[in-house]
This record gives sequence, structure tokens and C-alpha cells, in this order.
Amino acid sequence: MSPSLRKLLSPVAGAVALFVDYGRAIVGSALFVFVNRIRRRVVALDPNAESRKIAVYVVYDRHGLVHDFALQQVIELRRLGYRTIFACNSPKLLQSDIEKLMPHAWLIIHRRNLGHDFGSYTDSLKEVWRLGKLDSLVLMNDSCYGPFHELAQIETCALASGAKIFGITDSWAQRYHLQTYFLWLEGAFVQSPEFRAFWRYRLPYQPRRLVIHTGELAFTQNMLRRGFTTAVMCPYEVVARIALKNAHERLADEAEHLHADERKYLLDLVYAITYRQSLNPTHSFWDVLVTKCGCPFIKRDLLRSNPMRIPGLIRWVGLLNQVGAPNISSAQEHLKLF
Repeated sequence: MSPSLRKLLSPVAGAVALFVDYGRAIVGSALFVFVNRIRRRVVALDPNAESRKIAVYVVYDRHGLVHDFALQQVIELRRLGYRTIFACNSPKLLQSDIEKLMPHAWLIIHRRNLGHDFGSYTDSLKEVWRLGKLDSLVLMNDSCYGPFHELAQIETCALASGAKIFGITDSWAQRYHLQTYFLWLEGAFVQSPEFRAFWRYRLPYQPRRLVIHTGELAFTQNMLRRGFTTAVMCPYEVVARIALKNAHERLADEAEHLHADERKYLLDLVYAITYRQSLNPTHSFWDVLVTKCGCPFIKRDLLRSNPMRIPGLIRWVGLLNQVGAPNISSAQEHLKLF
């Protein structure tokens, strides 16, 4: 098939795939309508019981383990004063892991992996809405390693921005959206009818691709159309400009020492940024994010499988050491499992 024909048929294929996913979601949701999504609910020690800052932290591990990097992220949320709902979508949740989590969480919810992280957010928000007035809500999942910088800076930036919805990074892929591995939400917004309505009508069972379409992509667009403001700590345009400058400098200063594949990647990156092709900043700009922009996280799938075949990932430990990042060893240990 010629490239031009493939380009022409791509939107059609995407629409067909989405239609199939919706069909699967409707059938799957009907099959699970009488099945309790919650396997177990444990009230933990709730160390920040008086706080009006809430976090929902979602994990999935196919072996049913709570790894050290995830525990460190929960501890960091507790240290920042958040009452945390630990929502586990794994096939099992060991009692030993529950005991490790007890001093740091408000609730521990073990649920079936229906709807992935957005399914967990949906179920956990029912607990959040019962609390009434909030200061803020964080929605976070375990798709990243870190934090390699202070999480407190995100909250500081969010409050200074005045935005109702605040993220770390944004993307223009498919449609403009805030990437949902970490979202900070203003408290009154969380109780708004518009925010509640978005979650009320979600199908409980959804394939991963549909979760992205109706969750991450739809959330930002839905809220923007209703007049709510958004902001991010590391705006795409800012990070892309730094990445473009770095690429030009490397092509000029290191031309003789660059491997052919790395040179080609840098040239492709320059082209993509210059002509505004949509890139995933947490992959294409990972080094700029953690060294120049204070982003506290690196995506797990980037280090584990490098789906975009980005050269130079072997530098990640060295770059983090240069900026004095903590929590590197827990990421290294987890990577050994794959």
C-alpha cells in the first residue's frame, strides 16, 4: 500500500476501531452490571484526617505487587498533606502490602480492573464527593517513576496559575489535552455539576484505547468547552523550543561523534517540532523535562520498552544524578522485573 493511500485510509481505520471499542464497552458493561467492581475496601490510618486536600492514586501490577516506587509516591502525597485513596486494579492485593500502605493512606480500595485508571477515578470520586468542601484533588497513577523533584512545586504552580485544572505536561496529539498521569484540580471545581456529570455517565467497562479517547482526550476538551481554565507546569511550546535548541546545538557541536541513528533521530525531531507535528512530550522531550523544566517524573514505558526508539535513553541515570534526583534506585529495581 502506498504511503498516500495509507494516510487517506488511516482516519477511516481509526473510526472503525473506535466503533468496535464502543461495541465492546457496551457489551462488556452489560455483562458486568451485576458484578461488584469493588473487591475490598479498607479504612487505613488516615494520617491527614483533618486535611481538605485529597489524592486518588491508582496502581496496576499484573503480579499483584505494590512496588517501592509506588509506595514512595504515596508517602510523598502524605508528606504534602493529602488524604490518599489508594485504588488498586491488580488481580490481587497482598495483606503485607496493605500493612505497608496503612500508615500513609486514608482508604485502600481493591477493585476489578474495569475502565483502567479512569474506572478507578470514577469509583474513588464517589468517596470524595461525600466529603463536601475540598481545597484540592490530585488524580495520579503509577505510570511514572519518581518523583525526581519536589512534588510541592506542582501545587505551588497550580495555585499561582489560578486554573481550575492543572497538569504537568500537555499534548496536541489527536486533540489538545492535559496528560492525566498527574492532575491537580481546584476544590470547588471538583464539586461542580459539570465535573460530576463527566464521570456520572462513563461506561464501567472500556478497552484501553477507548479509555484514552473518552477519558484523557475528552476530559480537557469537555471542561474547556464549559469555560473552565487549564494550565500546565511544562507547556508543550516551551519544552519543544528548548528541545529544538538542544537538537540544533548537538547537530552542530557533536556532528562527528553522533551515531548515524542518533543524527537521524535529531534531524527528524527538528523537522517534527518545526512543522508542528504532534509529539508525546513525556517521550520525545523526556530529558528536557527532567533537567530543564523540573518535571518530577519519567514515564515507565519509555524506560521499559522505548516505543519510539529514542536514542540516548541509557543516559537517564546520569542525567538524574546531575540534578541530584532522589528515588532513582527504586526505579532501577523495578526495571529489573521486565
